[in-house]
Formats: sequence, structure tokens, C-alpha cells
Amino acid sequence: MASVSYEALATVKRALQSFQTDVSGAGFSAGNAAGNILSECQSSIRQTEDAVSAVEDEIRRLSWEIDQAERQLSACNYEWGRIYHEELPALYKDIQGAEGQLYQLRGQIRALQAELPGLEDGEAKNQLLSRISALDEQRKITEGHLQQMEAAVAEKERRKEILQSQIAKLKSNLMGMESERATQKNRLGKWQNKLERQKSAFSRVESDLNAYVSAARFFESSSSGAAAASQSAVNRCIESIESYESVIL
Repeated sequence: MASVSYEALATVKRALQSFQTDVSGAGFSAGNAAGNILSECQSSIRQTEDAVSAVEDEIRRLSWEIDQAERQLSACNYEWGRIYHEELPALYKDIQGAEGQLYQLRGQIRALQAELPGLEDGEAKNQLLSRISALDEQRKITEGHLQQMEAAVAEKERRKEILQSQIAKLKSNLMGMESERATQKNRLGKWQNKLERQKSAFSRVESDLNAYVSAARFFESSSSGAAAASQSAVNRCIESIESYESVIL
């Protein structure tokens, strides 16, 4: 009977010792587990923050390119409008005036040339020839100016066509970039919403884990004392049994 009691008490003692060991590490184990969980949560939050930053950078890049394209478009529209509304009309007006002046000069020259056969006086003829020569020189100068203005018109028309092509391309590029920026803004909203939800969830998890660790440490502290007292009682019992056995043996 004494042997049975001794074995039972020894079994209880071993169970209490195992429980005391488990309890003594409860706070530490809970702290480590909580730290690992929080670390994983923070890593996930950092990844989302990086994604948000990347999308924000892309939106800034697109906004800068859109601003540059709008400036170019404005400059092209301004130059095209100046050519179409001011420079070409002015050139056409000057050409019309030069053509009218040429028409008059040629008419004057023909009229004077028609008088030559009827002139017998050498001095009068020379004076007429001098007038014809002066008018002809003026004609040549006017024709030169006319050619220059016609070349300027051709150059302005070419420039206008180039500007029209650039304007069409810029408008197309702007539409594409604005569409892409809208897409990126939509992505940003989703990432920001995810980040907000992650931070909110992290705050709750952190609070709950802190409470869990505190409870584990309190449990460890309170349980260790109870286990020690129980083990002391068991030890005394075992000592009594051992003493009893030594007496009866």
C-alpha cells in the first residue's frame, strides 16, 4: 500500500514539475509569437506602402508629361493660329498689292514702248527709253519681292501642315496619358483603401496581442506560485512516504 501511494505521489510530482516548466515559459512564448505576428503584419503594410508610393510616382510622372504636352499643344495652337489668321492673310494681301503694281508697271512700259516708233527726236527718244528702263527696273524689283512673298507663303503653308500634324499627335498622346492617369488614380484609391484597412486591422491585432501577452504573463506569474506551493506539498508527502517506507522495511 505504501508503494502504491509513493508511485502515485511521484506521478503527481512529475506532472506538477512539467506543468511548472510549461507555465514558466508562457509569457515568453506568447511574447515571441505576438512579435512574429506583428512583424509579418508590418511587413505586409510596408509592401502596400511601397505599392502606394510606386503608383503615386507614376501619377506624378504622367502629370508632368501631360503638363509638358499641354504646353506644347498650346504653343503649337498659338503658332498655327498666328500663321492662319495673321501671317498668311498679310502675305496674300501684299502679294495682291504687288501683282497689282506689276500689272500697272507692265502697262506703263507697254504704253511707253508703243510711243517709241513715233519719236524722231533723239533726245526725246532717249528720255523715253530712260523712263522705260526705270520702270522696267522697278518691275524687276517688284517681281523679286513677289517671288519672295510667294516662297514665304509656301513655307508658311508647309509649317502650318507640320503644326497640324503635331497638334493631332499631341492630342492623341494627351488622351492616352490622361486615360492612363485615370487608371493609375483608380489603382491608387484601391491601394490606399487596402492600406487603410491593413493599418486599422493591425491596430486591432496589436491591441489584442498585447492583451494576450499580458494575460499570458499574468497567468505565468499567478500559476507559478500555485504550482510551487503544490509541488512543495507533494515533496513533503513524498518525504513522509519515503520515511514511512524506511521504517517499515
